[in-house]
Amino acid sequence: MQALVADEEVKVESDRTVVVAVQEVIIPPRSIVVPSFDIKHALGYVVGALGTGTPTTYDERREVRQVIFHPIANGTIQRSDLLGMFNILYSREEFEHDLMGEEVARLFEERDWFG
Repeated sequence: MQALVADEEVKVESDRTVVVAVQEVIIPPRSIVVPSFDIKHALGYVVGALGTGTPTTYDERREVRQVIFHPIANGTIQRSDLLGMFNILYSREEFEHDLMGEEVARLFEERDWFG
């Protein structure tokens, strides 16, 4: 899990989604990010991440410096507040190869999809 820590002070209003700068979070190559809804800020929760610059692929290292935050109450997010957590799910190349190659091919062979 990776902490999402506010890097700016932001005034928020209930039900008005905002973009909040966070301390840099590194997403390793070949990984998927899922926001944790168990850990959230008192004023709301993180919906997702924003990337800046040139789009990268799944195989490349990525950086998150902004998140989409949905407030459920009025107030101010202070710099260094914990906004939430990201679950970073890592994948193994062997598993992906098996799943995307042999397993999918077997499923298509075993089932008559169009008959």
